[in-house]
Amino acid sequence: MNTRLLAPLFLICISGLCRADQQAVPGAKNVGEFLALGQVEVAKSRVAYCVTAVPDLARELQAKLARYRAKFDEAIRPTLQKISISPALSRPIPDGLVDAFESQMTGGLEQWKKSDARTVCSHMLDILKSTTITSIRDVSEQAVRGYEEAVKSGAVR
Repeated sequence: MNTRLLAPLFLICISGLCRADQQAVPGAKNVGEFLALGQVEVAKSRVAYCVTAVPDLARELQAKLARYRAKFDEAIRPTLQKISISPALSRPIPDGLVDAFESQMTGGLEQWKKSDARTVCSHMLDILKSTTITSIRDVSEQAVRGYEEAVKSGAVR
């Protein structure tokens, strides 16, 4: 999977600048869930843009997003188990998370809008098609591992 789409979100979150509520990352109850579930929100926001910007790709994008979500739900199970037993990951979401997340999402989408819609939306379709359970799991585990390391090092309180 091409993680360039997802990397900025996780770099922000790993830095500890993030906070989440039910609107930014629905279902996230703690830091770990926010980090793990954030990649779904990134994909959903990109697909939502593409559906309106390139309507002839809408059905295929929505179908691939649904398949992506099914893969994601399977991939995330081990990460969610780790989150439930980690003191760093199971703690409440820090106050700065939502603003940083939404800023990153908005900024990324603005960059897309400056590019050719067909090109970026076709690329999004390719990303959704090529994403595997393993690649989703790797991105999620990298995000939570990075956050744990930042907590241990004192970079995040």
